[in-house]
Amino acid sequence: MVVDVTTTPMSLVALLNNNEIHPAGCGGIQVGGTMYVNSDGCWPVAPLSYYDVYALDLSNLSKSVSAKLVSQRGDQFADLHGMAAVGRYVWNADRAGNNIEIIDTLSNLSEGSIDLVTDTNKDSAPDLLESAPDGECG
Repeated sequence: MVVDVTTTPMSLVALLNNNEIHPAGCGGIQVGGTMYVNSDGCWPVAPLSYYDVYALDLSNLSKSVSAKLVSQRGDQFADLHGMAAVGRYVWNADRAGNNIEIIDTLSNLSEGSIDLVTDTNKDSAPDLLESAPDGECG
């Protein structure tokens, strides 16, 4: 659901259904004219059963909105949480996978992921993300 928060009362601008964007996302961030949102199966109907990241073009928002699937890991066990903009990249945290996926916002393609498992920390469970003040790290 997309609402215009500048109107009183707020008004509905657009609505996407569960086929256009899977439910249960926990992260979202705007980079330029694109809103990135994540979605996973972390809800009672399909617990931890999918991993999706979508890009929504905001340029035509007053008339319509559509979602483009930019990353998907099929039936992988996932629990997606925070997202952060780091330069031209979006970092997407997966608590269950103990990694952070890097998405290039110019191509809307995954550049791979950072594995957070170490000998001393087998379950890092990344959650909320924010880029460093210098914008170089997440």
